[in-house]
Amino acid sequence: MTERKKPKPATPYARSENKVKKNLMLTPTAIANMESWAFALNLSLSEYLERFGRQELPNVIRVSNEEESKLLGESLAMRSLQDRS
Repeated sequence: MTERKKPKPATPYARSENKVKKNLMLTPTAIANMESWAFALNLSLSEYLERFGRQELPNVIRVSNEEESKLLGESLAMRSLQDRS
């Protein structure tokens, strides 16, 4: 009988947390978009998702018309003021 080796622990992230495996189901479009954003930032997809989940990346927001754009700008301005208080 062969002895079973213990699995290696996940490599700690910069904040001394261990990473865990998680399976996700995504559409091919979502995967392609995230891979291209990660590539543009010179990151792996895993690192991109880690930073996105930690809110360390700027949010990618798309708006469909001028009115939504104006509302989004006002909302972000209000949030910025609240964060400064």
